[in-house]
Amino acid sequence: EADDDAHVLRVVLDAGATRTTPQGTGPETAAAVGLGPCALVQRVPVDGSDLLAAKPDASRPTLTLLHTLTASPGSPLGALALALAPLEALSHVLLWTSGKVATARDRACAEMVELPRLRLRFRARRGEEGGGRLRLWSDEHTGMFISGANATSSRCPRTTALVAGVPHVMLEHADGRLAALVSAAMVPVPRPPSAPAWAPLCTFVPGGARWVANLGSASSSHLFAVHPSRALLVAPSASAALHLLTIRLLRQEYAEAAGVVRAAGDDTPFGPDARQLFDRLCALLPPSATCAPDLRALRLHIGLWLEGSAADAAFPWDVAADLEGYVANHAHVSAACRLAPSDELGLLER
Repeated sequence: EADDDAHVLRVVLDAGATRTTPQGTGPETAAAVGLGPCALVQRVPVDGSDLLAAKPDASRPTLTLLHTLTASPGSPLGALALALAPLEALSHVLLWTSGKVATARDRACAEMVELPRLRLRFRARRGEEGGGRLRLWSDEHTGMFISGANATSSRCPRTTALVAGVPHVMLEHADGRLAALVSAAMVPVPRPPSAPAWAPLCTFVPGGARWVANLGSASSSHLFAVHPSRALLVAPSASAALHLLTIRLLRQEYAEAAGVVRAAGDDTPFGPDARQLFDRLCALLPPSATCAPDLRALRLHIGLWLEGSAADAAFPWDVAADLEGYVANHAHVSAACRLAPSDELGLLER
């Protein structure tokens, strides 16, 4: 911790606290509703870098950790927890308040949000940038706050369609620009074969320790700028492009996936984060013989992208077989997925 953020944690067990059931039938013990003992966790600021010898810093407030599991769905705390759920499991979401809290289940407003695995922090403040309203401003992404556009009813239809299927929290700049904040710790996985037909084609599970360890400080989350036309998400890096590409592929949105590849302009070697995403993407791609025409074209798009970049990634599939199938079924490839004539000619001349 930096000296201006030095603190110690004070933990007080709260084994006999009660809470009200969601139906409002009256107080019950925590154990009776399955929550078990709770703890009152306080973040006490101290003065100095030697935490063992430091004294409490009265110039900064003591923060108390809020219990998200007991927040009712219609409360501000419950709404905030629901908004942050696409980024991280609630067990890794820390909501802090400086208000007076007697027990871990008391109601209060969150004044600071921390997501330690994603290295993200938001602080509540008012300012001219947010129209004077109380906003949760990002420490890492200067000038951006959690937008009211996270409510689907507050979005235009094009924005809703653009981010459909992509777990995110929408951030907003003071000038109205939007960006979708996406967690790199949530791994996209395909629908199990035994799942019913109505189940989503792509679901997300928290990454394990090894997956998270490969995420660097700059790649634990991805901030996709929303183009003013609301027609595309702009990936800031190769790992961000691969993450979005995997989601589009699993959702069988091949035209959108081709757009992601065309817009991918990061010309740097793959780091551990991008490498694990690329290996996962290759494992998810089916053999060429079983590919739909648009998917076969997408494989060629990915190959051309890797060939023209410094990613140092080899083709994991037979380009000649893909090209043969692409040419044979060219009439069935959608316009959005077709290669540029110059790319088609370059592949044919090899």
